Amino acid sequence: MIYKFGEKSINRLGVSAQYGGLYNLDTEKTGDHHGIALHYERNWGRWNLKAQAMNVAHNPENLPGESRETLQMGAYGFPYSIAADFNIYSLAVSRNIPVELGPISNLQFYNDFGYMDKKVDRFEDSFMNVTGVLITAGQLYTYIDYAADITIPGWEAILWMILQREIPMLNGKRDLISILVTISKQ
Repeated sequence: MIYKFGEKSINRLGVSAQYGGLYNLDTEKTGDHHGIALHYERNWGRWNLKAQAMNVAHNPENLPGESRETLQMGAYGFPYSIAADFNIYSLAVSRNIPVELGPISNLQFYNDFGYMDKKVDRFEDSFMNVTGVLITAGQLYTYIDYAADITIPGWEAILWMILQREIPMLNGKRDLISILVTISKQ
Protein backbone atom coordinates (compact mmCIF):
# COMPACT_ATOMS: atom_id res chain seq x y z
CA MET A 1 0.00 0.00 0.00
CA ILE A 2 1.48 3.38 -1.01
CA TYR A 3 0.33 6.89 -0.14
CA LYS A 4 1.56 9.66 -2.49
CA PHE A 5 1.74 13.30 -1.41
CA GLY A 6 3.56 16.58 -2.06
CA GLU A 7 3.50 19.32 -4.69
CA LYS A 8 7.10 20.56 -5.07
CA SER A 9 8.52 17.11 -4.48
CA ILE A 10 7.00 13.68 -4.93
CA ASN A 11 6.70 11.72 -1.68
CA ARG A 12 5.65 8.12 -1.26
CA LEU A 13 4.99 6.42 2.04
CA GLY A 14 4.15 2.75 2.04
CA VAL A 15 3.65 -0.40 4.04
CA SER A 16 4.29 -3.90 2.69
CA ALA A 17 3.54 -7.26 4.24
CA GLN A 18 4.15 -10.87 3.25
CA TYR A 19 3.15 -14.21 4.73
CA GLY A 20 3.85 -17.64 3.32
CA GLY A 21 4.80 -21.24 3.81
CA LEU A 22 8.32 -22.52 4.42
CA TYR A 23 8.68 -26.14 3.29
CA ASN A 24 11.34 -28.35 4.89
CA LEU A 25 12.62 -31.12 2.59
CA ASP A 26 13.88 -33.24 5.52
CA THR A 27 10.70 -33.23 7.60
CA GLU A 28 8.29 -32.78 4.69
CA LYS A 29 6.44 -30.28 6.88
CA THR A 30 5.61 -26.65 6.19
CA GLY A 31 6.44 -23.89 8.64
CA ASP A 32 5.78 -20.24 7.92
CA HIS A 33 7.54 -16.96 7.35
CA HIS A 34 6.39 -13.37 7.45
CA GLY A 35 7.72 -9.90 6.88
CA ILE A 36 6.49 -6.36 7.24
CA ALA A 37 8.13 -3.19 5.97
CA LEU A 38 7.65 0.54 6.17
CA HIS A 39 9.17 2.45 3.26
CA TYR A 40 9.50 6.09 2.24
CA GLU A 41 10.67 7.64 -1.03
CA ARG A 42 11.12 11.29 -1.96
CA ASN A 43 11.94 12.70 -5.39
CA TRP A 44 12.84 16.35 -5.71
CA GLY A 45 14.39 17.57 -8.90
CA ARG A 46 17.11 15.15 -9.92
CA TRP A 47 17.54 13.79 -6.38
CA ASN A 48 15.98 10.67 -4.87
CA LEU A 49 15.96 9.48 -1.25
CA LYS A 50 14.72 6.06 -0.08
CA ALA A 51 14.45 4.72 3.46
CA GLN A 52 13.08 1.40 4.66
CA ALA A 53 12.67 -0.56 7.89
CA MET A 54 11.74 -4.23 7.70
CA ASN A 55 11.01 -7.03 10.18
CA VAL A 56 11.37 -10.63 8.96
CA ALA A 57 10.79 -13.92 10.81
CA HIS A 58 11.02 -17.55 9.68
CA ASN A 59 9.50 -20.45 11.60
CA PRO A 60 10.78 -23.66 10.00
CA GLU A 61 9.46 -27.12 10.89
CA ASN A 62 12.89 -28.67 11.52
CA LEU A 63 13.93 -32.11 12.72
CA PRO A 64 13.93 -32.58 16.51
CA GLY A 65 17.05 -31.01 18.01
CA GLU A 66 17.81 -28.95 14.87
CA SER A 67 18.16 -25.20 15.48
CA ARG A 68 15.43 -22.83 14.36
CA GLU A 69 17.82 -19.86 14.63
CA THR A 70 19.20 -20.24 11.10
CA LEU A 71 17.97 -21.23 7.66
CA GLN A 72 19.94 -23.10 5.03
CA MET A 73 20.08 -21.25 1.72
CA GLY A 74 21.96 -21.94 -1.48
CA ALA A 75 23.22 -20.19 -4.58
CA TYR A 76 25.49 -21.31 -7.41
CA GLY A 77 25.70 -24.81 -5.93
CA PHE A 78 26.99 -23.55 -2.57
CA PRO A 79 24.96 -23.86 0.69
CA TYR A 80 25.16 -21.26 3.46
CA SER A 81 23.19 -20.33 6.56
CA ILE A 82 21.36 -17.09 7.34
CA ALA A 83 19.71 -15.81 10.50
CA ALA A 84 16.06 -16.84 10.66
CA ASP A 85 14.84 -13.65 12.33
CA PHE A 86 16.11 -10.14 11.70
CA ASN A 87 15.39 -6.47 11.11
CA ILE A 88 16.80 -4.65 8.09
CA TYR A 89 17.24 -0.90 7.83
CA SER A 90 18.28 0.74 4.57
CA LEU A 91 18.92 4.25 3.32
CA ALA A 92 19.68 5.19 -0.28
CA VAL A 93 20.34 8.47 -2.06
CA SER A 94 20.80 9.05 -5.79
CA ARG A 95 21.15 11.87 -8.31
CA ASN A 96 20.35 11.76 -12.02
CA ILE A 97 22.52 13.66 -14.46
CA PRO A 98 21.16 13.84 -18.02
CA VAL A 99 23.99 13.60 -20.57
CA GLU A 100 24.47 13.34 -24.31
CA LEU A 101 27.40 10.93 -24.68
CA GLY A 102 26.67 8.96 -27.83
CA PRO A 103 23.91 6.50 -26.87
CA ILE A 104 24.21 7.37 -23.15
CA SER A 105 21.33 9.59 -22.02
CA ASN A 106 21.57 9.51 -18.21
CA LEU A 107 24.00 8.80 -15.37
CA GLN A 108 22.49 8.02 -11.98
CA PHE A 109 25.02 8.16 -9.15
CA TYR A 110 23.88 6.39 -5.99
CA ASN A 111 24.85 5.25 -2.52
CA ASP A 112 22.87 2.48 -0.77
CA PHE A 113 23.51 1.54 2.86
CA GLY A 114 21.96 -1.48 4.56
CA TYR A 115 22.12 -2.81 8.12
CA MET A 116 20.82 -6.24 9.18
CA ASP A 117 20.17 -6.50 12.92
CA LYS A 118 20.03 -10.22 13.70
CA LYS A 119 17.77 -11.12 16.63
CA VAL A 120 20.14 -13.74 18.06
CA ASP A 121 22.74 -11.77 20.04
CA ARG A 122 25.66 -14.12 19.32
CA PHE A 123 25.23 -13.62 15.53
CA GLU A 124 27.27 -10.84 13.96
CA ASP A 125 25.11 -8.09 12.47
CA SER A 126 25.63 -7.33 8.78
CA PHE A 127 26.45 -4.05 7.07
CA MET A 128 26.78 -3.25 3.40
CA ASN A 129 27.40 -0.01 1.54
CA VAL A 130 27.09 0.07 -2.24
CA THR A 131 28.25 3.10 -4.22
CA GLY A 132 27.89 3.19 -7.96
CA VAL A 133 26.53 4.58 -11.17
CA LEU A 134 23.65 3.45 -13.37
CA ILE A 135 24.37 4.19 -17.04
CA THR A 136 21.30 4.44 -19.29
CA ALA A 137 21.76 3.97 -23.04
CA GLY A 138 18.40 3.40 -24.75
CA GLN A 139 17.08 0.04 -23.50
CA LEU A 140 20.48 -0.91 -21.99
CA TYR A 141 20.99 -0.27 -18.27
CA THR A 142 24.47 -0.87 -16.84
CA TYR A 143 25.21 -0.78 -13.10
CA ILE A 144 28.80 -0.33 -11.98
CA ASP A 145 29.03 -0.88 -8.21
CA TYR A 146 31.54 -0.83 -5.41
CA ALA A 147 30.25 -2.88 -2.45
CA ALA A 148 32.18 -2.36 0.77
CA ASP A 149 32.31 -3.85 4.28
CA ILE A 150 30.44 -6.97 3.36
CA THR A 151 29.85 -8.79 6.66
CA ILE A 152 27.16 -11.09 5.33
CA PRO A 153 28.02 -14.74 6.07
CA GLY A 154 28.13 -16.87 2.97
CA TRP A 155 28.51 -14.01 0.50
CA GLU A 156 32.30 -14.16 0.39
CA ALA A 157 32.29 -17.81 -0.58
CA ILE A 158 29.52 -17.31 -3.14
CA LEU A 159 31.26 -14.33 -4.70
CA TRP A 160 34.52 -16.25 -4.82
CA MET A 161 32.79 -19.07 -6.68
CA ILE A 162 31.22 -16.59 -9.12
CA LEU A 163 34.46 -14.77 -9.79
CA GLN A 164 36.69 -17.88 -9.55
CA ARG A 165 39.38 -15.79 -7.91
CA GLU A 166 40.23 -14.19 -4.59
CA ILE A 167 38.41 -11.01 -3.68
CA PRO A 168 40.98 -8.36 -2.66
CA MET A 169 41.18 -7.27 0.95
CA LEU A 170 40.79 -3.55 1.60
CA ASN A 171 40.66 -2.12 5.11
CA GLY A 172 40.47 -5.65 6.54
CA LYS A 173 37.19 -6.40 4.77
CA ARG A 174 36.33 -8.20 1.57
CA ASP A 175 35.27 -5.62 -0.98
CA LEU A 176 33.74 -6.19 -4.37
CA ILE A 177 33.48 -4.27 -7.58
CA SER A 178 30.68 -5.59 -9.76
CA ILE A 179 29.25 -4.78 -13.14
CA LEU A 180 25.65 -5.73 -13.90
CA VAL A 181 24.12 -5.19 -17.33
CA THR A 182 20.34 -5.21 -17.72
CA ILE A 183 18.47 -5.01 -20.99
CA SER A 184 14.89 -3.88 -20.52
CA LYS A 185 11.87 -3.29 -22.73
CA GLN A 186 9.72 -0.44 -21.49
